[in-house]
Amino acid sequence: MRFVVLLMVAACVSKSHKRPRTIITTTSLMVVDACPQSKKIDPKRATKEIEELIGPCTTIPGGTAHFSATLLPDGRVELASPTGDPSRGVVPTCLLQSQSQLRHRLRLTKSCRFDVTLDERH
Repeated sequence: MRFVVLLMVAACVSKSHKRPRTIITTTSLMVVDACPQSKKIDPKRATKEIEELIGPCTTIPGGTAHFSATLLPDGRVELASPTGDPSRGVVPTCLLQSQSQLRHRLRLTKSCRFDVTLDERH
């Protein structure tokens, strides 16, 4: 069983009126078999944590990114390929701008993995 957390983040690429507005759509699925506490996690809080992670992203190189974000019990967020294969998946560098981005505030006793897809639309 999976549940979907959908986020919409809108950002202007430039202050110039000549450029089109860029919209980044985020789809985040909690991978229930990789999240033993899935039934105890508040979906609104989980959504907020993923939203804070991708907040700085105003553009996605290549238009799309697919990766996993694992929330660890000690508050860290680990980014990786969605399948575990290092030759697959794309983690945009906008997620790596600060150490605080790679932290979460959910109380977990076990790791919880999310499958995240970012799509850029003009």
